[in-house]
Amino acid sequence: MTPSRAAFAAILAKDLRSELRTLQSLPAMALFSVTTFVIFRFGLDRTTLSGSLAAGVLWATLLFAAVLGINRLFVAEREEGGFDAIRLAPIDRSVLFTAKVAALLIYLLTLELIAVPIFALFFLDSLEGLAPLVLVLVLADLGLAATGTLISSMAVNSRARDLLVPLVLLPLVVPLMIAATGATDPLLAVGGSRPLPPRSMYGKGLRPLSIATVAMLAVSLSLVFFYAPLDADQGFIQKIFYLHVPLAIVALCGFVVGGIFAIAHLRSGNRKWDAYSYVSIHMSVILGVAVLITGAIWAKASWGHWWVWGEPTLVSFLIVFLMYATYYPFRYAIDDPERQARYASVFAITAGAFVPLNFLAVRMAQSLVHPRVFATTNGGLPAEMMLTFLCCLAAMALLWVTLVKFELTAKSASGQVKRLRRALDAPAPGAASRIAPEVS
Repeated sequence: MTPSRAAFAAILAKDLRSELRTLQSLPAMALFSVTTFVIFRFGLDRTTLSGSLAAGVLWATLLFAAVLGINRLFVAEREEGGFDAIRLAPIDRSVLFTAKVAALLIYLLTLELIAVPIFALFFLDSLEGLAPLVLVLVLADLGLAATGTLISSMAVNSRARDLLVPLVLLPLVVPLMIAATGATDPLLAVGGSRPLPPRSMYGKGLRPLSIATVAMLAVSLSLVFFYAPLDADQGFIQKIFYLHVPLAIVALCGFVVGGIFAIAHLRSGNRKWDAYSYVSIHMSVILGVAVLITGAIWAKASWGHWWVWGEPTLVSFLIVFLMYATYYPFRYAIDDPERQARYASVFAITAGAFVPLNFLAVRMAQSLVHPRVFATTNGGLPAEMMLTFLCCLAAMALLWVTLVKFELTAKSASGQVKRLRRALDAPAPGAASRIAPEVS
């Protein structure tokens, strides 16, 4: 057996033995799942669920239960000096990541052996769909284990670990959850009491796009941990670069795209383009939060400070983020839908034009701290790092497109339901949103 395989087996066995002795993660995950199912049972006031509702309840519960295990995945290494031992051992650092992925995968499968039968007992009339559901569970667990291990390794040394892990993890696994719930939907419809909604309620191409996003994220994570070399100065923490920088680029490009959609709205007067602009900005703001969080983690590990106010790159991105954060109260302050759409489009165009100008101004500034990785006098990134970075950039771009398409699909479905209510002379139970536009 090679040293890497021996180390992998030793780390995995250590984690499993530790969990069997201490029972710190699995009992909490299982108890959370059962409690959540009980809350759904009485909160929804339904004795049976089927289709998308059943899939949503199942996967939302499993995801939030998994966060409990992900939070504690590297705690033992931090508290007992395991990281120092790995650094001293003559093995590749990716062995630790692989072993942790395997341990988390075993935790998730064990959780599902407990939670899925209880879910079926609470909500399903028939068990016909559970056999094929096993494959969906295994594939989704692989993606969740890889992503969760990455985020946990980044946040383990932070005092706000319990807050950072869900804040960074949940947006990243949205495509995975879309694919998982989409695959689970027809399986649980077999044992449900209601038919599936018509196909027109789903976004065309959303499911294959989600699957492609999950696959690209898996390829990118594999390259990050098994192909890209370690940075000579920063070591393992530098790998957060492959998440932080693509998120920042995609977020800034998303703001510009929102401005382009706003131009189309002002030219045509079609509210569809206003909705596209709103959703593009919305998703870019969410990615911007992830950029600030990952940047703070990287800064603390590399520079010893969570934030450096004298660094123009950091401050400029914060200014752009705060500027777009005012987009929501700006829309909310206007009652008339037509004026709201026009003024919001003007805001999106003006702010979108500011983004590239701000970027050029920062690039012309003399940076004191923030690294330059492109077009440097040293030739930029090495080939292995550049390939990994480009794959990560493509994965983040796919993630953004998937999130935008998902929200547009949800708004389109909501608009269809409201039009059906009006056609049937049945008023909707709630007033229309003053912020988010409908998609026709």
